[in-house]
Order: sequence, then C-alpha cells, then structure tokens
Amino acid sequence: YVDIKPLECYFIGLLIATGCRPSEIYLRKWIDLNWGSKQLLQVETKTGTRSIDLSPTAMDLFKRLKEHTFDISPCMFPSRYNMQKPRVTWRNFWYELREFVGFDETVQMRDMRHHFASIQLRESKDIATVSALLGHSNVATTSKHYAHVLTDTKQKLLKNTSDKFKVI
Repeated sequence: YVDIKPLECYFIGLLIATGCRPSEIYLRKWIDLNWGSKQLLQVETKTGTRSIDLSPTAMDLFKRLKEHTFDISPCMFPSRYNMQKPRVTWRNFWYELREFVGFDETVQMRDMRHHFASIQLRESKDIATVSALLGHSNVATTSKHYAHVLTDTKQKLLKNTSDKFKVI
C-alpha cells in the first residue's frame, strides 16, 4: 500500500509532461507560471535561466494543482512544515511509488525527463526542437543522450523507403 497524495501525483505528472528536472518543478512558485504564454518563467536550470514552454497536458495539471495549493501557499509544492517554502524532499515518496508500480530500483525520478525526451523525439524526429524543449545548450548534448531513439526511426524509414522502391 502506498499513500499517494494529489500533490505527489501532480509532481510526477508534471515531470513527465514537461521534461523538467525535478528541481525545476518542485521549486516553482505560482508567480513563475504565465497562464497566457503557457510558460514557466525564469527557471534556474543547469544551463542558466530560461522559460519553459508548456503543453496543454502540463497546463491542465497546473490548473488542477492550483486547486490544492494556490490559496494556501505561494509555492506550487509547499513544505509540510512551512507553507511559505517549497517542499524539497520527494525521495521517500518516489521509493514507495516505484515499488507500488513495479519499477525496479534502478528507475530514478530523472528518468521521467528521459521518458519525455524519448517520446518527443519518436513523435517529431526533430532533435533540435527536442533539444530546445529540454533546455540543452546545444544539440550535441541531446544527440549524445538520445541518438539511440533515432536508430529505430532510421530503420523504419529505410524499410518504408525500400518497400516503395522494390524492383522485384
């Protein structure tokens, strides 16, 4: 049995829906979200400060999260002990959730970011756009970590092309 609370579900959902690193989500305050431009603003990342574009799914998750924390804290994910500060400890919840869903212990929270990137790359086949969504400083970084995703895409493309040009 795992006690899954709404805030934790939104946290994991937002990791998957945004491709953000965990700290890029759990440290956010409501003033960081621009509803009109659908962006998280002034997010400190490994490569500097940037704005993060949000999908309709992410915006829906933020809208539902707002019902839980907006009126009680400036933080999207407030600490249990001080509502004015963000919650920074998610490890125990992650271990419980991982066990509950049957992931082995090698699966980490940051793997949600990799899941996001792999899905985006499989769908778009556009490594430059995926690189921008992840906030990588250059496409080479994205390519280094996700080139394997494109291998399947290349083989599929070659097979489709081959089928169209069969002589025999």
